[in-house]
Amino acid sequence: MRDQAAYKAHEQALAAAQKNDFNGALSLIDKAIQQQPKEGLFFATKGQLKMAQKDDAGALQAFQQAAKVNPEYYLGFLGTGLMQKKSRSGSCSQRVAAIEHETAGDASRSVSFGRIGAVLRRPQRRAFIF
Repeated sequence: MRDQAAYKAHEQALAAAQKNDFNGALSLIDKAIQQQPKEGLFFATKGQLKMAQKDDAGALQAFQQAAKVNPEYYLGFLGTGLMQKKSRSGSCSQRVAAIEHETAGDASRSVSFGRIGAVLRRPQRRAFIF
């Protein structure tokens, strides 16, 4: 039941974001995170909302948390890499190369991170949920 309410809040946050109500969306995504703090998708959405508000530090923090709580979900790593590249605080291509090397033995993760690497190397082609 708790997870169901969290996912409903997430859906409502996405709907609010599509209407450019980023403050309302952030409030709803924080509610979802409070109800289910182990869902990386919620933190990744928060990162996207923070990006939309031009809060780069908040976006980076949310994306890093997404990667931490669910290292199998790529969007936390993608967002982290994009924010680091934007701020030039980290070498994006070096991080992508390290991730690609680390996942080389796992075909499904390797393909996913290969796609992430392509996006990170060409950020003008990135697309997020809303």
